[in-house]
Formats: sequence, C-alpha cells, structure tokens
Amino acid sequence: MSGIGLSCDQPTKLLAATASIPRLAAAASGGHIAVGWTADDATLGSAKITLDGGEVASIERDAYATPGNWTGVSFAMTASATLVALGRQDGHTIVAVNGGTPADTTVQLLAPGAAIATGGSPDFALAGNDSAAGKASMIGISADGTLTAPVATGGSITARVIATRIKDGLAAVDVQPSNSCGVIPVDSAVTRSGAAIAFGANGRCTQAAATFVDDATGTLLVHHDDSGAVIAIVMKPDRTLGARMTVASPALEPRTAATSAGTWVTYATSGMLEAALIDGTGAAGKKVMLGAIGDATSQTVVTAGDTAYALWLDGDLEIARLCP
Repeated sequence: MSGIGLSCDQPTKLLAATASIPRLAAAASGGHIAVGWTADDATLGSAKITLDGGEVASIERDAYATPGNWTGVSFAMTASATLVALGRQDGHTIVAVNGGTPADTTVQLLAPGAAIATGGSPDFALAGNDSAAGKASMIGISADGTLTAPVATGGSITARVIATRIKDGLAAVDVQPSNSCGVIPVDSAVTRSGAAIAFGANGRCTQAAATFVDDATGTLLVHHDDSGAVIAIVMKPDRTLGARMTVASPALEPRTAATSAGTWVTYATSGMLEAALIDGTGAAGKKVMLGAIGDATSQTVVTAGDTAYALWLDGDLEIARLCP
C-alpha cells in the first residue's frame, strides 16, 4: 500500500493488525516512522512507514520482525539509526540498532516510552527495572550497539518507568507501586542520576509519560490521576513545576509528542482515541476525536519533521496527521 493521502485529523487504515496484548510503540525521525506492537502470539508486529509531504509514500510490514516471545516493545530513532528494544519474560531486554547484533540487558522495559534518542552520545537511552540489581535504572546505547553500565534511578523496583529528555540532560519518569510519580535527572552520558522531583498528587499518580518541548518551555509531564483525569504539568527549564492542568476526564494512558505549534497528547476516553493540543503552560486547546480504539495501551503519538501523527490499533493499524 502506498500513496495514501492523510487529511488533517482524519483516521486512515494502513494494514490489518490485531493484538491480544496491545502494547503499541513508535518513534519517528525525518520522514520515517517505526511502529510495533506485541501480536497475538507474543511475537513482534511492526511496520516502517515512509512519509512524503501529506501522504504515506510506502509501508514495509514486519520491517523489524524479530523471533521470540516478547512482553513489550519500545523504539527510538535518529536520522541514521533505529533502536528496537524488546522486553522478555525473564526480566531482560534485547536491544538492536539498525538490525545489528542484538545485545542483552537486565534493564527490562516496562512501557512503550522506555527508549529515546538522546540527541547526543550515547545515541539512545533505555529506562526500566534492572532485574539484576533490583532497582529502576537507565542505560545508554550507542549506534554501534555498545551499552553503558546501568545507572540506578531509584532505590527499588518501580511499577512503570520511561525515558525522556530534559534541558541539559535526560531523565527517568517513574511511577512507584504506591502511585506516586517522579522525575529523576540523568546526565547526558548516562553515568549518574540526581534526586527525584515529585509531581502529581501523591498516591494518585499513574501512567506517567513525558516529552521534551524546547529549551524555553522545558518538558511536558502527563499522567493519569485516580480521579479519572489525564493531567499535564510543565517542568520548566530550571526544573520547577508549573500548575496542574486537566487535559481530559475520563481519560487513560496519555502519550505525548512536541511540535512548534504545541505538544500533542493522545489518550483513550470511553473506548475512543482523542488528541489534545497543549500550550506552553500545560493548558489544553484544540481537541480531536480520532475514532474507536481496541485498548487504551494500543496507541501513541510521534513527531516526524514538525508534524504529529497519532497511531493506534482497532483491528487495523490506523494513522492520523494532527493539524494545529
């Protein structure tokens, strides 16, 4: 399938894709999107999408096919390299860059946003629970597949942890079993971590995600609150926190992607996928209802060039170009 026009904010079906454990992840760079999901038999379903202006120029199905039984997947991309990270049931993650020799790490990914491109060296970072040390940790991954030693980002195992960029470095964003959330700064070389910065209502914060917006705005933190809402909070460049802003309620499983027009947050609400455009204060503006979604975890949003694209599963892999 190729030459598919993408009208603003309109769902477009790309290919059949069902999943019994529908954890979907994606990453983008330039005109390419890598997307993957855990398929019915625990193998990796995946596709490489090539964009050309406002259309899908081509789709390569099973572009990142890797034999095995996987508990989850996370992607990260640069202009020249694609990292595929695959969680295993034994508490390990298998990582490979550009289809090279896979490397094994005891840092197991817990969420689709576990891997990111750092913008520096090492090229990528992966956050998860280190099954060897019994602590949440982060590792760096170079484009040649070299791994750094795990850096602890907490003193214990977490319920969920992702990686993000922040001004002048990286960070792990974690959710504790007690339903408290924190941002743990990590230096760009992935050699040391700092003190946690708590956010969200203590005992009510889950499903945290984050994305770096820019040096002037900082990093947008989003999470689910046990009141049923998705909440946005801006962490400013000086690492202080802005006001808590309700994005939507009821809503689950927020995902984020920044553009120059604002940061898009996607989330599931009453069996539907919705996207909201968030400004520099964390307030929601435009909202777009995109369509039915099979499961709250079977969706994400990425930025390719300076355009955000929502991707989700509902019997098919669907995509929508989000317009401000």
